[in-house]
Amino acid sequence: MQLLIRLDGETVPCDWEKKKVKNINLRLRPDGSFTVSSAPWVPRETVEAFLRKALPRLLQSRERLRETRPGETLSLTEGAAVPYLGRTLTLRLQKGERPAVRLLGEELFLLLPDPADEVLCRRLFEGWWKEKFAAEASLLLDRWFPRFEKYQIPYPTLRFRRMTSRWGSCQPATAAISLNLRLLHAPEACLEYIIVHELAHLVVADHSPAFHAVVTAVQPDWKARRALLRRSVIPL
Repeated sequence: MQLLIRLDGETVPCDWEKKKVKNINLRLRPDGSFTVSSAPWVPRETVEAFLRKALPRLLQSRERLRETRPGETLSLTEGAAVPYLGRTLTLRLQKGERPAVRLLGEELFLLLPDPADEVLCRRLFEGWWKEKFAAEASLLLDRWFPRFEKYQIPYPTLRFRRMTSRWGSCQPATAAISLNLRLLHAPEACLEYIIVHELAHLVVADHSPAFHAVVTAVQPDWKARRALLRRSVIPL
């Protein structure tokens, strides 16, 4: 039997199995679906009440599972494709007297004394990537922060790093927001969604209905943006 649990405006299906078990058990399958088991005599209302309390935690686990899905490592070779803010850039490695990076149209040029120097190539690319990410994230923060004016939250400090388990994090006590550098591979709307999500944690620290109410008030289309992020090809 399948139960449909309503959480924060989203309907979550869950397969219900009746077994000889002492407790109600909830499990996240590898494919991202949920299954709950209980003794045959446990009423449906009790199982549904259990799910409404237990599902939010496993929904977060499923989100992390999707974020860390296997993907190709970003290749820094001549002609490689580099997803960048919804565009696909073609990487060009060329000889130059001094290391430099130039973005011309849909081509990203890395100028190196020795284009075969993989260590310098990666160092040059990562430096440029962090610079572009910081500029884009700061611009979007300035765009969205005024929409939180009524909540009277502090202006946060932004931090950037490459993460594999989450897109962002927030420390309300210090008003510090960390963003995953890999987000620059996704469309701008996705980075805006994560910034709004983390700003909302300065209002409500958890993922309760009150938190999602804040996100919805500021960014009504956040679910579409989240879906876009999940569909995006983001290399490791």
